[in-house]
Amino acid sequence: MRSGFEGGLTCTMAALPTLTIDVCSALVQPVFRLNGVPFDLDPMQSGAFFLVPPVGQPVLLGSSFSPPSAGVRVVTGVYDVEYCWRAGDRVPSNTVARVLQNVLIAGDSTLVVDVPSTSLRGNFTMNGAAFPQTDATAAAALSLSAIHGLGRVVLGNL
Repeated sequence: MRSGFEGGLTCTMAALPTLTIDVCSALVQPVFRLNGVPFDLDPMQSGAFFLVPPVGQPVLLGSSFSPPSAGVRVVTGVYDVEYCWRAGDRVPSNTVARVLQNVLIAGDSTLVVDVPSTSLRGNFTMNGAAFPQTDATAAAALSLSAIHGLGRVVLGNL
């Protein structure tokens, strides 16, 4: 096909070659644990797990109370695994926490994700005394934040 342009320029259109794109994938069967033991199968005490690629959107691996029985198919590669609190006070309450880093998914596999946790209890004081009681507009919240910037846990409101 020829197309003429002002000034006598002529273009020739050529057919593009067929392009084949082969996407390698793997079936990941997650196993979720809390301090080495299975999570309670209770939706009111739960967290969600995600595979996070270096670029792109996270992939839902499942929830602590209902791991996917058929597994999750993902593109092969290197991922981090993140835990996100959903409900309850007997599971870690981190809004987001990286629990595994640089996990290579190269083929079908079982991925054991063990979330380490601890309980933190204490009293909040200001200059050694209880915080003064004020109206709601002056209230404050205390939280812990991860050094790398990923994740936060609210310790309480004052």
